[in-house]
Amino acid sequence: MAAHDDVNARWDRLQSTLLAAKPGETIRVDALTRETGLERDTIVTVLNELSRVTLFEPQGDGVFVRRSLWPQS
Repeated sequence: MAAHDDVNARWDRLQSTLLAAKPGETIRVDALTRETGLERDTIVTVLNELSRVTLFEPQGDGVFVRRSLWPQS
């Protein structure tokens, strides 16, 4: 069970970090890899999918910026 719990804890850390990100905040893949213990490719996949649904905007070089859910007027 310990290995399974460890994987869950990694995903929980990623979820917490992404949920706490405010619009305009920069997220770095390398930092998330260190903080969560998840593989870089996994984090890139998650952020790319979140970018596809417009929650994040890729900036290149493993940097993503949190977008606002509501358009600015």
